[in-house]
Amino acid sequence: MITNEELYGTTDVPRVPVEVCDGRLALLKGRLKAQMSLHYSKQDNALVTKLTKAIKFWYQLRDGDESYE
Repeated sequence: MITNEELYGTTDVPRVPVEVCDGRLALLKGRLKAQMSLHYSKQDNALVTKLTKAIKFWYQLRDGDESYE
């Protein structure tokens, strides 16, 4: 895990607007829902993993969690 201090060299890092995070979350959740609605043999498991990680990332940004994997 790396903090904003380590990554940017300061703790004074501008927040990402909630609207931006929510817009991206909606798109990612829609894409994940579409993948999950497919028969399991047709799902792209690598994509599902990437989408899940991206959703977690945008929730962390939105909610102010400064630690990132």
